Amino acid sequence: IAMAMSVYLAVCVTAYRDQPEPSDNSTENLFNQISSSFAAEESLTELSNAEKQNIHDGLIYLSAIVYAGYSVSKQTNDKPTLQIYQALAGALIEQLMGVKPTKLNITESGLVIES
Repeated sequence: IAMAMSVYLAVCVTAYRDQPEPSDNSTENLFNQISSSFAAEESLTELSNAEKQNIHDGLIYLSAIVYAGYSVSKQTNDKPTLQIYQALAGALIEQLMGVKPTKLNITESGLVIES
């Protein structure tokens, strides 16, 4: 689940902020942060493998939708569609993280949530 969440956040933050994709180092640090926080989360250990797989798949599917729409709208310079996918990315960030997408970013050190 940690890897799927890393992909989800990297895609959604990139699309929402309309910024370059995070570097490999940033993404690795993001994964390590998420993996560490999940290791301390007891409720995740109570999930069945099927439930974990469903969460993983859902995160990947949503990431793929945002990435595809965002990428195509960037390549075709379709600003109205780009804005739709930026709004979707922001809503997905807020849904998963419980914070406004304007407060979230991915830097070289990983995930940063501004106060």
